[in-house]
Amino acid sequence: MLIVKIALAVVCIIGFGFLALYSGKVINAMVNSRDFMNKWYYKLFGKSVKDLQLSLSRNAELNKYSTVYKIYHFFDDMIINLDMKKDNVTVAGLLIFISSISIAGGLVLSVVMNSIGLFVPIVAALMYLVIILLRFIGITNYEQREAEIMDAVDLLVSDIKGGTYNAILKYQDSFHVNVKPHFMNFIDDIQNKGYSFKQAMGILNDKLGANFTDFAQKAVLYEEKADETMEDIFSSIIETNRQRRTLRHVNNIKFAELRTQFVVSSLLIVGYAIFSTVFDPFIFQFLTQNAFGKLLLIGDIVIFAFVLSYLASIKAKSL
Repeated sequence: MLIVKIALAVVCIIGFGFLALYSGKVINAMVNSRDFMNKWYYKLFGKSVKDLQLSLSRNAELNKYSTVYKIYHFFDDMIINLDMKKDNVTVAGLLIFISSISIAGGLVLSVVMNSIGLFVPIVAALMYLVIILLRFIGITNYEQREAEIMDAVDLLVSDIKGGTYNAILKYQDSFHVNVKPHFMNFIDDIQNKGYSFKQAMGILNDKLGANFTDFAQKAVLYEEKADETMEDIFSSIIETNRQRRTLRHVNNIKFAELRTQFVVSSLLIVGYAIFSTVFDPFIFQFLTQNAFGKLLLIGDIVIFAFVLSYLASIKAKSL
């Protein structure tokens, strides 16, 4: 009976996290709805997440040198790398999702170890691990996304003389499928929504991230000056992208070596731990009943996350 109650609690907590994670997408569909359930969801849940996101973003932008700003943009970059901007995922939604997953996992482990007193340390360790795992997953997409953006920029720069907007119109079907929707939205913002070029480019830059910023800033300047002789300001971008690809190749070699060592070591350690726990009652009792064993288990989670964080920092390094 206890197992059923815990399972239901875990499902509810995780479900709450998923609703928060995709609240932006749900809210956009519900905010103008006349359906009672949709309005109920928006008032009791969606609006709270929306207000929390607004508060976080405002506090972050007050001081660009503050810790709040750095933390906010750490998670915002994670959303970009996970390509979740298209689903209107916000920092507030992501934080609630991470917290819900950690609380659910902490509830299960604290019951298994029969130690509710360690619930908070377990949740903290799991939260650190979930953040690192999400970051690592995002970083695996970072290099591919970086290459896709550089290819798109190189293509636009090669035909920039007729204007940035015209170049995007001309090559809209040539962009990679992962970045093409963002350029299509850029075109839609100008053609159908009445946005200025600067406003639409700012939105596009927000969707594509730091790898697109240099081009976006120069494109705005180029369009504002309306001077075709200024096209030389883009010449450095192609050379920078070439150097970035070269350095990324060197970075990949080092990362591949460290990743292989990490995977092999982790498999050996985890395999031995599972084998010992299953076939040795003493080790099982030590990890689940002894206070030192429980702390050791929490420490293992933190160490695993720390090593994974180190690998992610290598892969995430902007070149």
